[in-house]
Amino acid sequence: MDPKSEKIKSEILKKYPSVRAFARETGIPNGTIVSALNNGIDGMAWSKVNQICSHLGLDTVTLEPQDVSTSNQSVSAYAQIPSAGLNDDAVKDNRAEEESDFCELEYNASMMCADFGHLEEEVRRLENAGIDSFHIDIMDGRYVPNFAMSLNDMAYIAQITDKPLDVHLMIEHPSTHIDLFLKKLRPGDTVYIHPEAEYHPSTTLQKIIDYKMVPGIAINPGTSIETIMEMLQIVDKVLVMSVNPGNAGQMYLPYVGKKIDKLVRMRKEMDFEIFWDGACGPDKIAEYGPKGVKGFVLGTTILFGKDRPYDEIIKNLREGELSGK
Repeated sequence: MDPKSEKIKSEILKKYPSVRAFARETGIPNGTIVSALNNGIDGMAWSKVNQICSHLGLDTVTLEPQDVSTSNQSVSAYAQIPSAGLNDDAVKDNRAEEESDFCELEYNASMMCADFGHLEEEVRRLENAGIDSFHIDIMDGRYVPNFAMSLNDMAYIAQITDKPLDVHLMIEHPSTHIDLFLKKLRPGDTVYIHPEAEYHPSTTLQKIIDYKMVPGIAINPGTSIETIMEMLQIVDKVLVMSVNPGNAGQMYLPYVGKKIDKLVRMRKEMDFEIFWDGACGPDKIAEYGPKGVKGFVLGTTILFGKDRPYDEIIKNLREGELSGK
């Protein structure tokens, strides 16, 4: 990615949860933006680049005099887009450094593991510890053989925190009840559905988008990437289950690692972020964070039920001092 494209992408991600969310706001096809950012914006139509910069509050992009001969000509020089003095080698070095920086990873607290006798206190402690979001597991006893958090639990946490919520719907036919959840959430919260649980998952995902939530799919260990290819073009997040859904404290299923490796290779082209859920220990964060997994759901393996305060655990994770003790 050239420095100018890096600058535009950086500005997009400062203001929007993903490039796809920005595409929905501007009306420019997501594939057009992603292709331009990955391959360089010199081949992108002037009107599109101007539209992007206008939405981002960047200086107006102007054509050099020799380019004014045709109104449809692509932009060849962007004098007003600062490159921050970065050459290609510097950009590559910065990207490698960013991907290996544990401070950039997102840590989501699995609230089904919290102490429900002191739920608000748990939320406050996790906020003060620097948790990035609260992961809410909703189970119906049918799609998975267990019950977990309820609609009211989710609504209560949404009321008492400004942190984002990640709502993981492990329920049959989520389209039937999706409005109940969306009406109690805030714009920018994430909602994951399991595509296997729905006849028409794309319709449900569109409803999540219409409510200005972040659309995501959760994929079980036995779900192949080939069966969800089309939905990867719709969602902003993919939650990879490294255990079968339904219970905390399960053992990691090693074959899931190959699936994550495949998704990592696809994520930039298709513009989605990867999140890890289940048996998330320090070894998995150390291995898959640098590879490109954006965030990790923290449960009993590393966060809850330990004889250490939450702030100490999160601080160690941010600093790369990973320990499961």
